[in-house]
Amino acid sequence: MAEGRYTIIILPDKNFSDLVFDIRSELVDSIVVPKVPPHVTLREDFFSDNIDGFIDEFSGLIDLFSSFNISFSHVDVFQRGHVVYLVNNHEQLQALHELTVKTSQKYVSTPKEIDFDCELNERQKELVALYQLPFYFEYYNPHMTLVRLNDNSNRELILKHIQSKQLPKMFKATAVCIYDKVKKDIYKLIPLD
Repeated sequence: MAEGRYTIIILPDKNFSDLVFDIRSELVDSIVVPKVPPHVTLREDFFSDNIDGFIDEFSGLIDLFSSFNISFSHVDVFQRGHVVYLVNNHEQLQALHELTVKTSQKYVSTPKEIDFDCELNERQKELVALYQLPFYFEYYNPHMTLVRLNDNSNRELILKHIQSKQLPKMFKATAVCIYDKVKKDIYKLIPLD
């Protein structure tokens, strides 16, 4: 199989997604629209030439997981202007994240090289060497990226607009999505039963 670029995510229900898409379309002149549909990331994008091998192994491993609620705390702004809806992390989400990262790493065909514009401690440098990113395991900060600011000039107006939309405080995670970043489409949904 040819090498592809994938990310592993949890998609919200249609109503939640539609609300985020509406926010993005209303703000399109002031923001950068993310290239992936609204989601909570389990594993950032990676290259693999054996994604079906990963899916076979991972599908067997997540049989132990059932659907669960993802709840949100508040809207915040991360580095580089990412406006995010922060998730209340919990044991099941953390365990699914860790299983996803560890299992998918075996199927990475070309490690990604990324320059980080933040300071990393020794453990984070170790995570970069092993998994290409420092934001896994104990540094996992689950969130949903709503939009990315073009600059900070409209930051407060954009935040006020987003907060006025009364985003739902929760959705049920019913599947893990393998998302093809090249084709910009869902590659496979693996149900959480």
